Amino acid sequence: TIYGEPKPNAEIFQINLQKGDDVAFHFNPRFNEDGKQVIVRNTRIKGVWGHEERQLPFFPFSPGRPFMKISCTSSEFIVEVDDRYLLSFSHRMKDHHHIKTLAIEGDVVLKYVVTGM
Repeated sequence: TIYGEPKPNAEIFQINLQKGDDVAFHFNPRFNEDGKQVIVRNTRIKGVWGHEERQLPFFPFSPGRPFMKISCTSSEFIVEVDDRYLLSFSHRMKDHHHIKTLAIEGDVVLKYVVTGM
């Protein structure tokens, strides 16, 4: 579970769950991409990005407001914002249980992270 919030004038941030250089789950909210708010999700295996997922019924983030929880099941990542389900992202990397790195960048203030390990 990741506790934090977008900065007041947030434009973009990303959260990557990684195994070495591979990215099992790339989560990338963009507050203004050509006038639209989108959340890009993807995987990078052996240096190659997969197909981006972008479609969502709503954009749940507000600058300065606490955000999300990412859970990992045997088949997918599940993202919740403010205790509400937002999306699921099916595993594309077979050995997702070897994820060792959490990388967070961009217009976000990280408060703390709680792991289930």
